[in-house]
Amino acid sequence: MLDAKGQYNLGLLHVGGEGVNRGPHNAVHWLRKAADQGVAEAQFMLGMAYDLGDGVKQDKTRALRWLRKAAEQKDGEAEFKLGTMYECGRGVKRDGAQAMRWYHWAAEHGNVEAQRCLAIAHAEARGVRQDNGNALVWLRKAAEQGDVQAQVRLGGCVISDMAWRRTTMRRCAGFARLPGRATHGANAVWAWLAPAAGASRRMRSRRWCGSAKRQRRGIPAES
Repeated sequence: MLDAKGQYNLGLLHVGGEGVNRGPHNAVHWLRKAADQGVAEAQFMLGMAYDLGDGVKQDKTRALRWLRKAAEQKDGEAEFKLGTMYECGRGVKRDGAQAMRWYHWAAEHGNVEAQRCLAIAHAEARGVRQDNGNALVWLRKAAEQGDVQAQVRLGGCVISDMAWRRTTMRRCAGFARLPGRATHGANAVWAWLAPAAGASRRMRSRRWCGSAKRQRRGIPAES
């Protein structure tokens, strides 16, 4: 007889159709069994099933209930999802402050999307007081987890002080060169920042601009 974790894993197999016929109804059956026994990941997925109407009749109230159960166990994905629901007013009354609370909890529990959203919120004063220091802290956390959008935003922070700008250029170069993470955006950021640092960095700027063009043509970036 399967334990709760086994039931959750069987539900996942039915979600992805790995080794079994893909079936949302069967997936929900096993996920519910695991969720009823307190498996946070199953509670999150069951909440998403109700939110999307995948394998069950769409029901925003039940979706919210299961997501809250998962979030109470500090499931970062559930916390982030609740944040988006409150921010957009999906299934709940729109509440920017509540959204930011859920984003903060999710970010604290390592959810990279929440870290990026929280950084943008602090930078643009969305639901929180503008705080560029906190924005940079959360951008850096997301970037260090390999989030490309955060890496590009971190590199492109507009800082008036030239010493800070040089520091940002170096960080941008480092993030843009992470294995498998070179992107048009990161290259473009470098190209924008580099002229402030003199001739040697202008040469690097041209190199990164060329790299961006090559990537647009489907040619791998230089290592």
